[in-house]
Amino acid sequence: MPANGQSYTPVSHVVFDMDGLLLDTEPRYEKAISTVTERYGKPYKLELKVRVIGTTGRDSARLITKELELPITPDQYIAELDKEYEKVFDNVPFMAGAERLVRHLHKHQVPIAIATSSKKHTFELKTRELMHVFKLFHHILIASDDPEITRGKPDPQSYQVT
Repeated sequence: MPANGQSYTPVSHVVFDMDGLLLDTEPRYEKAISTVTERYGKPYKLELKVRVIGTTGRDSARLITKELELPITPDQYIAELDKEYEKVFDNVPFMAGAERLVRHLHKHQVPIAIATSSKKHTFELKTRELMHVFKLFHHILIASDDPEITRGKPDPQSYQVT
């Protein structure tokens, strides 16, 4: 019981985002995106990065190609970016304390799930060395590939569907 005499409400379930919360992927995303945009002489600056974080791959591709006036279509951009992901998403580390928290919740039988904007292939690249932890989750929603998800983050739909 807390020092103030009030009791805590038990946790009924937890839904996690993945990138930047469970996994330290943001620097790797930035590297892959910068590699593609710099091919066309366009730097990937913080102002745009902030607008892209959490969005679906398709939405971020539209935004980046439009804002940077890249001479390629969003589909071409995605194809180039997917090749870069193959290079940067190996041995992705957990964020500090994330694995410990997941194991703690699992041990105490709290249902846990992930709502990620990643595509299935990208999810698999990032988690291939970490499946011993990701198998502990009760559900994983891959929003970019889920037909129920019609609005990307920051819209809460992914979490609500999960």
